[in-house]
Amino acid sequence: MSDNWMRLVDTVIDFLYWQVIYSSILFICILPVCLAIKRTSPYWLYYIWFLVPLRLIVPPDYALSFSIRSAIDRISEIFQRSAAEPLSGSGYSAAGNYVNTHLIDSVPHAEWTASILVLLWFTGLLIMSVRFYGMHRYKHRILKNSIPVTNRSLTNRLNILRSIHHVHRKVLLISGKEGRSPFTSGVLHPVIYIPDSLLTTASRETLDTCIAHEIVHIKRLDNFWLNIQHFLQTVYFFHPVIWLCNYQIDKHREQICDYEVLRTGIISSDTYINSMLEVVGRNMATKQRSTAEPAFGLQYKLILQRINLIKESKDMKAHYQKSAFLITALAAVFLLPMASFSKPVTYGGGELSSILGHMSAPVKQGRITARYGLIVMPVGNEKGKEHFHRGIDIAAKTGTPIYAISGGKVEIAVDDFQNSKNPAYGKYLKISHGSNIQSVYLHMDDIFVANGQDISAGQKIGSMGNTGLSTGPHLHMELYVDGVIVNPEQYIKFDL
Repeated sequence: MSDNWMRLVDTVIDFLYWQVIYSSILFICILPVCLAIKRTSPYWLYYIWFLVPLRLIVPPDYALSFSIRSAIDRISEIFQRSAAEPLSGSGYSAAGNYVNTHLIDSVPHAEWTASILVLLWFTGLLIMSVRFYGMHRYKHRILKNSIPVTNRSLTNRLNILRSIHHVHRKVLLISGKEGRSPFTSGVLHPVIYIPDSLLTTASRETLDTCIAHEIVHIKRLDNFWLNIQHFLQTVYFFHPVIWLCNYQIDKHREQICDYEVLRTGIISSDTYINSMLEVVGRNMATKQRSTAEPAFGLQYKLILQRINLIKESKDMKAHYQKSAFLITALAAVFLLPMASFSKPVTYGGGELSSILGHMSAPVKQGRITARYGLIVMPVGNEKGKEHFHRGIDIAAKTGTPIYAISGGKVEIAVDDFQNSKNPAYGKYLKISHGSNIQSVYLHMDDIFVANGQDISAGQKIGSMGNTGLSTGPHLHMELYVDGVIVNPEQYIKFDL
């Protein structure tokens, strides 16, 4: 298979893998919290559940120095470094047991397996896209065949409700023959659709309730957020967590709208409940397709839950929403960045900074299969456990040239690795670049330099191989500054 195709496959799998891992970890963290506060304000539950979709929007490599991941990394790195050997290698943990860092390269026939998985994902993505496009087309047809409501009493009531809920955008009230339930459409130019069957026969109180409920959806920009949910559900259709979270978000969104309407006091709880039951009754009497939009057309079980919550609830103050939003937003800043954060070290100029600032990548082609920092072991004796990976792994074909990242002198060159102290490293080099900076290259196929040899920056020093305990042709490179291992990507740009 071509390198470009495998680079695409590796990018897709790596992206989806870490997004699923991170969102699953976050889901496990927030689930007990939501269960513990399930009888409290729906504002809290809505914002907390929304952390998971937000995690799927945030890039997997997004990191902050003050996130929970950074705190865990610092603690883990202290313990890992204290137990590490000078050459840690990609194949050994601090305890000396072999663990694998390659997600794709470690599986038999990995390229074919990975390609099939990506093709299946593209197929599912296409099917889900067609599904949501069909829903959009159906709603668009309803809106296209609708006409503006000319009843002055209703339009005046709409404007009064807009004013009460501080909706400054113009809202158009329309009606048509299709559909079962009222719904809203649009963000900048919103419309409220009410079926003719409801508009002509429902009581004044029911129409007021429907319009007020939809006005709150417009105020909260719920159509925008619903489209975000649909997009994420399309991309991560295989991930049960997003389906469960979207269900919870939809439920609490409707409960919040109920609260917002009742909080104004213009509609009583009894009138609101009776209006909901009237709409549900009409839906049960017709077999028309649902628009799958938020409002009174939601599943009947959720309607009953909303009614029970209205009966049990106390007065909800506006500050509940603000406090829930602010606290959850602060939690998001701390929880959502789950990638390992590495802050470049400042050495104050001189020869040290000059060397670190002019290093180049050790290879010119390949794909990164493991980065510096905590990773979850996919296979090996510690499968499923976190391991501190002390370098960067780049996979390519056997024989791919390896170049010195900077000028210096060869400190160690091991060609006969089977009789060496660390056979798991395979053929490897250690180069001293001056100012107490060293680079290490493991699992090489051939070595083109010798012990004590002076080398220049960018000189070909060997070729990529699969020697030692390795699951496939790759280079594991480490970088040391003042005897401390550092993240190579802090100082080297890997444009592969």
